[in-house]
Amino acid sequence: MHRRKLVGLALAGLASAAGVAMAPGRAARAGTTNTAGDTADTVPSGAAQASPASVAFFGITLINTSLEAVTPAEEARRRAAEDQIVAAMTDSGRFTFVDTAPVAGRADLFANLAQCNGCDSGFARDLGADLAMTGEFQKTSNLILSFTLYLRDAQSGALIGGGSADIRGNTDDSWRRGVSYILRNRILK
Repeated sequence: MHRRKLVGLALAGLASAAGVAMAPGRAARAGTTNTAGDTADTVPSGAAQASPASVAFFGITLINTSLEAVTPAEEARRRAAEDQIVAAMTDSGRFTFVDTAPVAGRADLFANLAQCNGCDSGFARDLGADLAMTGEFQKTSNLILSFTLYLRDAQSGALIGGGSADIRGNTDDSWRRGVSYILRNRILK
């Protein structure tokens, strides 16, 4: 079973365990973009949003540009980061997650859905989701890593949220802090 299919199934299981329905998309949008193209308060507070936005999360891609091989610990950190994102966004009450398994065959044709010229938004739209979400961890070395999370409107493909964080140190805690920073300061703000 391919990694993206596993992500979709794992997300469905996590959402189910949290008591969250994996529902088709709703009409609510998760934010706006100002005329300068910047996202400002892109994901409104729970009080401003009538119903949770549905998200098609296609997982996180690990890009290794270092001279070291990807380790099993890094793969475990990537999976833990996906779980951390789903749990935090679900717990906010502002998001639900849709099952991505129906588009897994087409999504698997791309090595990195965060860099596929908007195919993630098309897949999310096909699933009936309001938003598409992808992420990337880039390992430059065991000391230098970065994490980027992208949140796009499924209808227009416009980037409406997300951000990047530089991470120093290749540990469970440093990865967790990088993900937490983006969630706290860019997605759930």
